[in-house]
This record gives sequence, C-alpha cells and structure tokens, in this order.
Amino acid sequence: MSRYGNEIMLLDAIYKTMRYELPLLFLVVKTNVKYIVVGAFITQKETDAIEEALKIFCFWNPKWKPKYFMTDFCHVEINAIESMFEALKKNK
Repeated sequence: MSRYGNEIMLLDAIYKTMRYELPLLFLVVKTNVKYIVVGAFITQKETDAIEEALKIFCFWNPKWKPKYFMTDFCHVEINAIESMFEALKKNK
C-alpha cells in the first residue's frame, strides 16, 4: 500500500459467491506489473463498517494517501471512501 497505493486504489466488493451471504471487500493496488490485493475485510452488512475498516487501514498505514479511488457504483462504499478522504485531509 505504501509503495503503490498512493496513486489509485480499488475497492472491490464480492457478494453471494460463497455459501455465506457476507460482503467480502478487497483493497487492490496497481503495481508496475499487475493488480494485487493488499487488504481484505468482511462485514456483516454494508453499513458504516466499511468506513470503519478503511479508517483502520489508514491507521495501520499512516503514509497511505491515495489520490484516486475506484469502486462499484454503491452509495455505501462511495460514502465510506469520501469519509476516509475527509479524515485524511484533516490529518495533513
């Protein structure tokens, strides 16, 4: 995340591909040769838990400040990313 995650990050959610109906979310970076999953988390539902998980990744990686974020068109994910960016701006 610290090497390649400061340009663009991807948040990819996977649903209903397992027998458990829990959202599995991946944080993905584009390296110089391919895309790599650098983080993953499972939430019980799509709620503020996504925002909380992203803030934990920020806490674990204090130098991580992505310029861009890409995700599916999901309001919960978009709101969580926007909240994370607001928190990053306050911590500058």
